[in-house]
Amino acid sequence: MRYETFIALRYLRGRRQTQFISLITYFSVGGVAIGVAALAIVLSTMNGLETEVRQKILDTNAHLRVTTFHGHGIEGGTWQAVMDTLRTEPGITGVTPFIESEGLIGGRERVTAVIRGIDPATVDEVYMLSGALRFGSMDLGSTFEPLGPGYSQQIEYHGMLVGWDLSQRVGNVGQKGYVAVLPEAESASAIPLIPRVRPRNIKITGVFQTGLYEYDVTYAYLGLEAAQDLLGMGDRVTGLAVRLDDMWSAKAVKERLERRLPYPYYISTWIEQNKNLFAWMTIEKWAMFIVLGLIIMVAAFNIISTLIMVVLEKKRDIGILKAMGASRAGVQRVFVSQGMVVGVIGTIIGLVIGYGFCWAQQTFRLISIPPDVYFINAVPIDMRLLDFILITLLSLLLCLLASVYPARRAASLVPVEAIRYE
Repeated sequence: MRYETFIALRYLRGRRQTQFISLITYFSVGGVAIGVAALAIVLSTMNGLETEVRQKILDTNAHLRVTTFHGHGIEGGTWQAVMDTLRTEPGITGVTPFIESEGLIGGRERVTAVIRGIDPATVDEVYMLSGALRFGSMDLGSTFEPLGPGYSQQIEYHGMLVGWDLSQRVGNVGQKGYVAVLPEAESASAIPLIPRVRPRNIKITGVFQTGLYEYDVTYAYLGLEAAQDLLGMGDRVTGLAVRLDDMWSAKAVKERLERRLPYPYYISTWIEQNKNLFAWMTIEKWAMFIVLGLIIMVAAFNIISTLIMVVLEKKRDIGILKAMGASRAGVQRVFVSQGMVVGVIGTIIGLVIGYGFCWAQQTFRLISIPPDVYFINAVPIDMRLLDFILITLLSLLLCLLASVYPARRAASLVPVEAIRYE
C-alpha cells in the first residue's frame, strides 16, 4: 500500500478529538449514497415507463408503414403484389393493409375520431388488436336488421371497434350509430354539419383498450371493405403495415425496401412516426439525470468542507511530512485519496441500495398503481448497465473534483510555517 493511501485511511478513522470531522465524513458518504441510489432508481423507473409506452405504441402501430408520396393510396391489385414482395424480405413477420382517415362517429354523442380500416384476417400479424379487446368480439362484418316492426326493408350495419375512452362518448357494445368522413377543409376539432360522403350505419361490436389514452379516445376500426366504401376508395388502400422480428432493425429493413420499392412508395419507421414523443422522453430522462446529480454535488461540497477541516487539523502532520521529504504531489495524493475513498464507499452503498430497491420492485411489486387508470398494476422498472456505469462515473468524478482544492491547499503549506509553533 502506498503511504499516501495509508495516511488517508488513518485520517478517515479519526481520533477522539476529531470525532466531529469523522461525523461530517459519514454524512458525506451518506449524501453520495443517497444521490447515487436516487439516480439509479429514477432512471430505472423512467426506462421502465419508456419501455411500457413503446410496447403499447407498437402493439397498436406498425414497425414500418408503406404508403405513397402523393397520399392517394396504393391501387387495388398493386397492393397485393407489394404485400407478396414484403413477405419475402428477411426480418418481416407480418403484413396487413390499412386505410386511415379522419371521420365523424355519431352515437350517444357526435365526436371526431381516426377511422382505421383493417383486414381482420391479417390485422393481428401487425397490430395485436385481439389482445387489446376488452369487450365484445372482432366481428367487423355487415349485418342486416329490419327498419322497424312491420317493415320488410332492412338496414345494413357495419361492425366497428372503438377505444375504451371513445366508447364512453359514442356507446358500448351493441350501440348503433353512423360514421361519416370529415370534409377536407374541416379542422380536427370541428363538428361538420354536412359530411363529405354519405354516412354509413355502424354497430359497435367490440371495445379495445391499449392503455394509452391518446389511442383509446381517438381510434375506431372498420372492416377494410366498409372503410373503402365509406371513403369511396374503390379497391385502394392507404398503405401497408409491417411488423418485424426485431423492431430495432427497422432502419436497416427500410433501407433495403427502398431499393426494392422505389417512387411513389414511401416507407417510414416506428421511430420516425413517434419521433417527437421519444425525443421528449429522452430529454426528460437526461434532465432528471442532471437534476438528481445535484444531490451528489451537495455531498461533494460536504467532502470539500471535511477535507479543509482535516487540512487545518493536520497542519502540523503535513509540515512534518514535507520536512521529511514528501513531495507536493505526494501530499496532494493523500487528500485526493481521502476524498476518493469517501466517494467510492458512498457510490458502492448507493448502487447496492438502488439495485436492491429496483430488484425488489421488479420481484415483489412493492409500489402498485391503479390498473384501471394506467393499465399496469405496478411501477415498471428497467435496469440498464449503461445507466449504472454513467452514475458511477458521475459520482466518482464529482468526488474527485471536490478533493482537488483541499489537496492543493495542503500541498501549498510551507513546512517551516506549519511546524513553527509546535
